[in-house]
Amino acid sequence: MYSIIEGVRPGGVLRLKEVFVKELGMKEIRKVVAVPVQKILVNSEVAADLLSVSPRTIGNMIANGRLPVVKIGSCTRIRVRDLYQFANDNLKGVI
Repeated sequence: MYSIIEGVRPGGVLRLKEVFVKELGMKEIRKVVAVPVQKILVNSEVAADLLSVSPRTIGNMIANGRLPVVKIGSCTRIRVRDLYQFANDNLKGVI
């Protein structure tokens, strides 16, 4: 039997195991797997912080097609992997 716990620090796994067994009445847990949660989509303000630019610059990059976006309803989000890719593609003077 496996339990997957998202967003748990490694030191918190043993405590979670206790909670499952004692407080939730589960008979046995052989293994608890902690899976860190990372955001995959961010808004333009967070993207600007990550790239150390202004939100207006992010808006310009989106408008010029230099940075792809994901639309969720009326919300515009940017994939974090696209921010990393943009930064890597625009390295200059790095050996």
